[in-house]
Amino acid sequence: MSLCPVCGRAYCDHTPEQRDQTYEEVMAPLTDAEKELFESEPSDSSKKIALGKEVRKKQKEARSLDINKSYA
Repeated sequence: MSLCPVCGRAYCDHTPEQRDQTYEEVMAPLTDAEKELFESEPSDSSKKIALGKEVRKKQKEARSLDINKSYA
């Protein structure tokens, strides 16, 4: 489960809507950078939240590209 862009935790009670992610994005495996912070930072770390927001931004960009893809 990816780091939450709201609270920085991997497992939290924020819904996909609150996180501004799809269910698949929420359930995505941790990236290497997320794993490193998950293991080394406290649960309320601002570094975790910042990384969660960065990952969410990349997910949204990828989703946007996929949505705008022509299937003709």
